Amino acid sequence: MSGENTALEPLLADEQRLLEYLTTSSSAPIARRAQIVLGWQAGEDESVIAERVGLTVRTVRRWIQAFKQDRMDIFPDPGLADGAIESGEAAPEEVERPSVADICRLYAVDMAHAHQVAELAARLFEGMVETHGLPGHYATTAYYAGLLHNIAYAGGRARHHTRGRDILLDTPLSDLGYDDRAVIAVTTAFHRKKWYEGRQKLEHSYRALPKNQRLAALKLSALVRIADGLDYSQSQSTRIVTIGRDCNGVVIVVDGPFALYDSARADLKADCWRSIFDVPVSVTLLGEVVLHEGGGYKRPSPGITPDDLMSEAGRKLFRFHFERLLQNEPGTRKGVDPEALHDMRVASRRMGAALRVFGGYYTKDARRALKRGISNTRRALGRVRDLDVFLENAQSYVSQLPDDQKNVLDSVFEVCNKRREKARKKMFAYLDGEDYSNFVDFMETLVTSPGAASQKKRNKPVNEAVSKTISKGCKKVYAYTEHLPGVSLASLHKLRIETKRLRYTLEFFREVLIEEADEAIAGLVQLQDLLGELHDADVAQDLLRKTMAGILKKTRKEQKRAIDPVDMPSLAGVVAYIEDRESVILRLQEDVLDLWQTVVLGDLKENLQRVLDSL
Repeated sequence: MSGENTALEPLLADEQRLLEYLTTSSSAPIARRAQIVLGWQAGEDESVIAERVGLTVRTVRRWIQAFKQDRMDIFPDPGLADGAIESGEAAPEEVERPSVADICRLYAVDMAHAHQVAELAARLFEGMVETHGLPGHYATTAYYAGLLHNIAYAGGRARHHTRGRDILLDTPLSDLGYDDRAVIAVTTAFHRKKWYEGRQKLEHSYRALPKNQRLAALKLSALVRIADGLDYSQSQSTRIVTIGRDCNGVVIVVDGPFALYDSARADLKADCWRSIFDVPVSVTLLGEVVLHEGGGYKRPSPGITPDDLMSEAGRKLFRFHFERLLQNEPGTRKGVDPEALHDMRVASRRMGAALRVFGGYYTKDARRALKRGISNTRRALGRVRDLDVFLENAQSYVSQLPDDQKNVLDSVFEVCNKRREKARKKMFAYLDGEDYSNFVDFMETLVTSPGAASQKKRNKPVNEAVSKTISKGCKKVYAYTEHLPGVSLASLHKLRIETKRLRYTLEFFREVLIEEADEAIAGLVQLQDLLGELHDADVAQDLLRKTMAGILKKTRKEQKRAIDPVDMPSLAGVVAYIEDRESVILRLQEDVLDLWQTVVLGDLKENLQRVLDSL
C-alpha cells in the first residue's frame, strides 16, 4: 500500500458475504465502499483500489480508517441485518427472493431463444472442456448464463446487455448463489457487441469479481457468445452435430435449416474465444467439412457425377457457391475483415461463370433471373472490393517508403476512403433492398429443388457435354498466342477473363476429370494471378490520375488560377506512385510473356490436352 497496511483481524464469514453482496448494490456509493473494504482486506494497494472504484486515494484511505473504527456500521442501510445472510446471499429475511423462472417471467424473456442458447452453451462447455479447462460445476453456470443472457431484451435492444447485467447484480435469487450470479452478470454484459482487447478492463462487474473468478467469467462469456450466435436466426433449429479437434484447432460442426446463417454469426462471435485461447475455433456446416481417418478435415466438392444432367450439375454448383455467398454476407456487412467481401465477390463471380457454362440448360426466365441477380450482386460488391484492393496496395507501397514520406498519399487516401464509404452505402442499399431479397429467394428455391427450371429438350449428361465445354475454353485462351507480344492492356485484361473462365470450368467438372486437371488448374492460377496483378496496377494508375485531376480541379477552383501538379508538393507522392505503377506494368508484361512461353505453351498445354484426350 501507499501507506502501511496495518493488519486487520480477519473478516467474519457473515461480514465477508455481506460485503460481497453490497458490491452489487444499486447504490453506487455503497457498492464502492464495499469494494474498498474487500480490496484493502485482500492486501491491495490503496492506489490500485482507488483506480478501480474511481475515487481518490485520500477518499479510499478515509473509508478504510472508518471501517477500522466502525466496521459494518459504515453501511447505513437498516434493511441489511447481520442475520439476513443465507445461501451465500445477503438480503432482508422478510423479502422473498425470486427464482430464475420468476425473473424470466417478470422481464418477459423469450424463453424459446433462451432455452436454445442455454442448451447450446452447455453443449459447448461439455465439448470444449479439454480446451477451456473449467471445473465441472461451471457447466450449470454456463446453462444459466445462456438462459439469462437476454433478460433485458424485451425492454429494448439498445444497451440490453448492460441493463441485463444490472438486473442480475441487483436481484438476489433463490436458486442461484451470489458467486454464480456475479459471473453471469459479466457474461450478460459481454454477450453483445464486438469483442476487443481490453474490453473487460472497462466493465465494472468484471473488475468487481475476485481475481480467481475473472478468467472463468471470460471463458464462459466466450461460450455464451458462440451459443447466442448459433441461434441468430431465432429459429431454435440449429444443432451442434459434433465438436472435434484437428491440427488447426477446435471445429464446431452444426446442421439445421438455418445453420448457414447461424454458423456465420457464431463464427464472428467466436472473437472473444480467439482473444483468450491459443487454440483457434471455427464454426462450420455439416457437409462443409468432413472428418477423415487420421484426423483433420477436408472440404467436400459439389457432388457432380458423370451421369448428372447438365442442369442438375449446374444446380449443385449454384448451391455450392450460393451458400458461400450467404456465409460471407455477415462479414461483408460488418466490414472489419476485407476477406469476407473478397470471398463473397468470388462466390458471385463463380456463379456468373457457372451461368455461362450451364445457363443454356435452364429456361429463359431462369436464365434472366440468374443473370440479373448475379450481375447486380457482383456490381454492388465490386465497387467496394476494387477500392479495398487499391487501398491495400497503396498502403503496402507507402509502408516501404522512408519515414519522412509516409504521408505522400494522404490526399489520395482521403478521397478514396470517402468513395469507399459511398460505395458501401450503395452496397448496403442493394443488400437491404428488394432486388437482392428476390434474388436470394429465387436462388433458395432453385438450388434446393432438383429439376427446377430445367430446359429438358436441350439437356444432356455431363459426360457428353464436358469435352466440348473445356475445349471451347481452351481455344479462347490459346487464341492469344500469335497476338501476345505487344498486345494492349485491354486485351490482356480480356485474356485474364478467359483464363479465369477456363480455370473455373475445370474446377466445376473436377470430380469427373483425371488428375492432370489439378496441374492444369495450378498453371491457370499462375497465369490468372499474374494478369490480375497487371490489371490491378493498370486500374490503380487510372484511379490515381483521375484522383489527381479531381484534386487539381478543386484547388484551381478555390484559388481561381491555373495550377500545375509540380507546383503542389502534396501531389508529388501521387506522381511518384503513378510512375511506380507504370514500371510495375512494364515488368509484369514481360513476366506474362515469359510465363506464356515457359508454362502456358508447355506443361499447361500438355496437361489440358491429356484432360481432353481422356474424355
